[in-house]
Amino acid sequence: MLIGALGIERARLVALVGAGGKTSLMIALARAWARAGERVLVTTTTKIAREEAACEWPAVGAPDAPAIRDALRRHAAARGSALIAFRGGAADGERLAGFAPRRSTG
Repeated sequence: MLIGALGIERARLVALVGAGGKTSLMIALARAWARAGERVLVTTTTKIAREEAACEWPAVGAPDAPAIRDALRRHAAARGSALIAFRGGAADGERLAGFAPRRSTG
């Protein structure tokens, strides 16, 4: 219902920007897609609170894209599943650090 209301039924990638509510919306969308039988990867380019990442899916630290791909194969092989990927712990110890956006050179 949420996915349809936003008109993103066929989306393969969703980016959320702005102030307030991004993580809640990200988790709600992931749940909706997982319930619809999709495999979902959730990550951030900033930070996410450890307690927000502690939901019904595995949260896996991965240094790069190949490690994320391997984690997806191990943990989210089944349809209707999700995985939260992060780069490592943030300096404050309370948040998980995401992946820096890749910059285009062209």
